[in-house]
Amino acid sequence: PAPLQAVDELNIVISEFRTRGPSGIDDEFIEIVNTSGNIITIGGWVIKKSSSCGSTLTTLVSIPAGTKLWPGQRYLVGNSDGYSGTVPLDQSYYTSAKTIADDSGIALLDASGNIIDQVGMCDQTTYVEGTPLKPLTAKVDQSYERKTDAASPFNCNDTDNNKRDFIKNPSSSNPQNYLSDPIPCLVVSNVTSSTDDTDVITSGTISIQVTFIQDVVVSGSPTLQLETGTTDGLATFVDLSDGRTLNFTYTVKSGDITSVLDYVSTKALSLNGGSITVGGENAILLLPKPGETGSLSKNKNIRIDATTDDPTVQAIDYRDPPKSPTNADTLKFRVTFSKAVINVDASDFSVTGVTGATLSVEKITSSIYDITVSGGNLPSLNGTVTLSLNPSNSLNPITDVGGKQLVVSDPPLTKSYVVDNQFQSITIVQASDQIEPAITAPIKFIVTFAEKINRPTFTSDDVIQGATGAGVPYVSWRIDPSTQSGDEDKVFILSGYPNGNGDVAPSIPKNRVEDLAGNLNADPYVPTYSACGDPNNDCVVMKDTERPTVTIVQAPGQADPSTTLPIKFNVQFSEPINIYSFTASDITQEAEGASGVTWSITNPTGDKKNFSISAITSDYGILKPIIEENRVLDSVGNGNKASASNTDNEVDYQKPLSVTVDQASKQQDPTID
Repeated sequence: PAPLQAVDELNIVISEFRTRGPSGIDDEFIEIVNTSGNIITIGGWVIKKSSSCGSTLTTLVSIPAGTKLWPGQRYLVGNSDGYSGTVPLDQSYYTSAKTIADDSGIALLDASGNIIDQVGMCDQTTYVEGTPLKPLTAKVDQSYERKTDAASPFNCNDTDNNKRDFIKNPSSSNPQNYLSDPIPCLVVSNVTSSTDDTDVITSGTISIQVTFIQDVVVSGSPTLQLETGTTDGLATFVDLSDGRTLNFTYTVKSGDITSVLDYVSTKALSLNGGSITVGGENAILLLPKPGETGSLSKNKNIRIDATTDDPTVQAIDYRDPPKSPTNADTLKFRVTFSKAVINVDASDFSVTGVTGATLSVEKITSSIYDITVSGGNLPSLNGTVTLSLNPSNSLNPITDVGGKQLVVSDPPLTKSYVVDNQFQSITIVQASDQIEPAITAPIKFIVTFAEKINRPTFTSDDVIQGATGAGVPYVSWRIDPSTQSGDEDKVFILSGYPNGNGDVAPSIPKNRVEDLAGNLNADPYVPTYSACGDPNNDCVVMKDTERPTVTIVQAPGQADPSTTLPIKFNVQFSEPINIYSFTASDITQEAEGASGVTWSITNPTGDKKNFSISAITSDYGILKPIIEENRVLDSVGNGNKASASNTDNEVDYQKPLSVTVDQASKQQDPTID
C-alpha cells in the first residue's frame, strides 16, 4: 500500500502534468513547484506512478541529492522517449513500464516516503486526492495545470481535491523547469521579534514581526496565536512596515510560561475579520512550521516566566507502545511537567530492569518530553523495565524558565513496562470429570497457558487431532473459558467431538496463539501420551458403542388440537449427534395420521442434542413424527434407536370452525316494529 499522506503544509506541489501529448502516449511530463516562502531541499525525493485504476507502484525518478528549490522555483521531469516540449527536462525517465497510463496516478514523496502531493485520473488508483480528473485521451498539445488567480500565474493553494485544484488546457501546455524564472506565492517568508532575548521575560510586551514575500495591503486587526503555556496568548496587529512586514505586540500575562516562544501552529495567523491582500487577492496565511527555518523560535530564543509555583512532574505514562505488557524492542515513556521546564536530558532519568540500554530525550512541548529506552538486552528481555526521575542529578538540574528548581516527589514518580519476549508454555490434561475410556462425546480437556493470552487469537481452528496410530481420523473442537475465578484468558475447557472410536489427543500447532505482549507460540503443543488410557494425561480413548436414544414431544406452548401451522415438536437425543446425518428426510409421519407433511429442523442451542422440528401440511388429522432406527448417527457413527412414543408426541391438526348466520324463518324483511 502507498504511504500515508504527510501532514498538510504549504510545501511542494505538482503544478502541471500530462499523460499524453501530440507525440502520443509517451509525450508526458510532470512539473513540481515550491509554493512556500523558504528554500526546500528535495534531494532524495521521488516521483512515482500508480497503475491504471490499480495499486501497483513504480518509481519514475529519484531526485539527485542536494537539489534545492527556491520559492516559486520549478522542477521538470518527463519521458525521454516521447516528450515534445521545447523547455528542457531537468530529469528524464524511460522504459515501457514507466509510461504513465491515462487513468493512473502520480505522487511526489519525500525522502522518508511520505506523500507530499498526489493527483489521479481514476478513483480506484492509489495516488489520488478527492475527486479524480478525467483521463487525457487526445493526441494534442495539452496538460492539466493548477488553476490560476490574479496574485500569481498559478494557484498556490492546495485543497487536496484534484478536481478543484486543476484545470485542463485542451490545446496548450506550459511546462517550466529549474532555470525558468521563479514566481513566488504570496506567502509568509519569516517570523521574528525585535524584543531582546538575553533575559527571561516576566512582564511587559513583546514585539513580533511577520514578513510576507511580497508587499501586501492590510485592513482590520489580524491576530497571531502564541504558545504561552496553559492558556495561549493572542498578539495583536499594530501596523505595517516596509510594505510587507506586519508588526504585532503581545502583553505578558500572569501564568505565562514557555522555554522558547513560538506561535501554536502554521495556522496561527488569523484575519480576525480583517484582510491581507495583494492586487485584491487574499494572501496565503500559512506560517513556517514552528521550530523550522523562518519560524519565531528558530530566529529568536524568547523565554517567558510569569509564574510563581515550583515545577513538578505531573505524570509518567506509556507512549509507544501504548500498553503493557509488550515485546517491543524500544520503549517510549511520556513525562509531563506541571509547567515549562529546561535542562531536561537523559541524565535526569534512570531505568532499571534492563542491561546496557541507552536513554534519549525528545522535547515535545516546553512541558512534555518523551524518554526512549532502547538497545541492551531489551530484544530478549523477559522482565519489568521501570523509568524514574533521577533526583541525584544536580550538575544541571531541571528548572522552570525562571530558574525555580524541579520539586521531586518522595518517592519519585515511576512507570513500568512489562517486557515479554517469549510465549510461555502450554499444558493440556484430561478434565477431572472426564470418564476414561469415554463412552460419549464430548471428551473434555483442560488447556492451561502459563500466562494470559490474547483471547481472540485462540479458536477451535487452532486445535487439531494429534493422536497417531489408533487415533480418530477427525475431531471437531469447542473452546470455553474456565469458570474458575482468576483463570480468565489462561485456562480453557476444550471439548472434542470425534467422528469415530479410537484415541483422541488435542494438539496446537506453532504460531497459532498470541500472548498479551504479541508473542506467538513458537513451539507446537504435541501430545505427550505413551499409552492412551492412562489417567490424567492428554489422550482419551473413545469407546462408544451405545446407540443414541431419541425422544419426541410437543414443543412448549403448542396447542393440541391446533388449527394453525406450523405444528412444533422438540427432539432430544441422549448424546450429541453428527448434525450432518440428521435431515428432514429422517422424520416420518405415522401412517394413520395426516398426509402431505413437510418437516424442517433447527438446532437452537448448538448443543447437537436438542432440536426443534416444525411441520406444515395440506391435510388435516393427527401429526405424529417418528424417527426410525439407524437414521441418525452419533459422533462416532452409532445409529439411533427408534424414537420413543408417548402421549406428548402427537398433535391433532383440525380444520377451523366456520359459522353461517341465516335469517329466521318468521323474520319479516324489512323489519317492522
